[in-house]
Parts: sequence; structure tokens; C-alpha cells
Amino acid sequence: ADSLPDALAPLIAQTAPFDRILVVNDGSTDHSLEVLSRLRASAPQLEILDNPRNMGAMASVNRGLAYAEEDYVFLASANDVFSPRLVEYA
Repeated sequence: ADSLPDALAPLIAQTAPFDRILVVNDGSTDHSLEVLSRLRASAPQLEILDNPRNMGAMASVNRGLAYAEEDYVFLASANDVFSPRLVEYA
């Protein structure tokens, strides 16, 4: 939960914004959902899928991909570092 704001900030602050930022919460037992809800208040493109229990990384990725409706999908992990112009250059 504590790393979510820093992990999502570069994705939210893109010069050419993502249409949607989908976060799959893989059954976290900390206050991740509260943090995500607060972030969503200032980032309406943020959507949250909440797994009812920990399903593992690949099951969570597959769930997110099945939910996505966009033509292009970008997968990110919490420790990735991004340029604020990532989407603009893509």
C-alpha cells in the first residue's frame, strides 16, 4: 500500500494520458484498496479490480487482460520507472 502512490504517479502524470489505468489488487490484506480509492479521486482514469483472494501474478495479469477493452495494453510492475512522455512517444 505504501508504495502505490509512487508506483502510479508516473503513469497518472503522463503528458499524453492513458485512457485507462487498470490496477489488479491481488488479495492484499493491507490498506491498498483505501490508497487506491484516494488516488482514484484525483485520477479518474484509474480503475481497480479486486481479487477476492491472492491468485498470483499470472492469474492477476490474465484477469486484467480479459477485462481490458483497449486495442493496446501496457503492463507495469510496482518497481518500474517511466518517462512522463512514455505514451506520447509510443
